[in-house]
Amino acid sequence: MGEAAVQDQPTTAEERATWKLFFVAVGRMSRWLVFGVALAAVPVLISFVFLPKTSSIAALLDHGDFAVLASALVGSSIGELLGPDEPTKWLRNILISACIVLFAAAIVLLAGIAGNSAQLSTAQRVDYSWLLFVAAVVAGGASMGCTAHIVHMHGKSVLTSSRPSDSQHESVVNDEH
Repeated sequence: MGEAAVQDQPTTAEERATWKLFFVAVGRMSRWLVFGVALAAVPVLISFVFLPKTSSIAALLDHGDFAVLASALVGSSIGELLGPDEPTKWLRNILISACIVLFAAAIVLLAGIAGNSAQLSTAQRVDYSWLLFVAAVVAGGASMGCTAHIVHMHGKSVLTSSRPSDSQHESVVNDEH
């Protein structure tokens, strides 16, 4: 049993650095979910709490509150992807393109809601707002997770992330065996 436990532990410096990278990415995404998404949604949640008993939740969401949150989330994701430490070009381009499409869709939806577009029913506006919000959370989580990376310098693997506030998560792992 002791032998199996030893085999499950990372053995090389690269494996240890990969696991540390994983934990940094999870930490960044967790902080983003709490402080970026949950706190941004508090005004909408407060509106739910104080919603008049005669109103439906769809009537509240019909105003595009979640579409506004979605546009803010994808905007911050684009900013994260254009930071000083970007992910690989192909991943960065895919995520930025997805964020731009989501942002444009949110703008079109909000313009339709503000202009009282007759083409969209209340249910459709609510559904599209939720869909945009969920897609923005996924795109934002991917952006936050992929901006942490490993940089190889001078025979050592230095684990970093793109945000200066994450400097406490930096660690150096010797590549010597």
